[in-house]
Amino acid sequence: MKKIKPGEPFQMGNQIWEYSLKEGAVSIKAVKELKPKKEDKIFIPPTLDEVKAFWKENGYNDHGAEQSFRYYSEAEPPWTDSRGKEVRSWKQKMRGIWFRDEFKLPQETKKANDPTNGVVM
Repeated sequence: MKKIKPGEPFQMGNQIWEYSLKEGAVSIKAVKELKPKKEDKIFIPPTLDEVKAFWKENGYNDHGAEQSFRYYSEAEPPWTDSRGKEVRSWKQKMRGIWFRDEFKLPQETKKANDPTNGVVM
């Protein structure tokens, strides 16, 4: 057990404490409360079907979904980016890196004779 000198901070539980000794009396006070550490989330790679569904929800085609899925699943080690860092959020990677115009689904064309121009009243 380590001896603590007066004025030297020490940890007990989730707080930092300090004690002082004045005129024979011991005084202990909490100096700082520590925040609990965040536990690292374990990355669970998506399935190809999950990636395809996410792409479709966002208006992109299956070709891009398959290409991005292969890129990350075939990496060494799997699901790491071009810099070798682990992918933490695959949806964020898709939005930031892979969602490009070339993978967009074609928009439905508006009818030229439609006076409401697709607006529902």
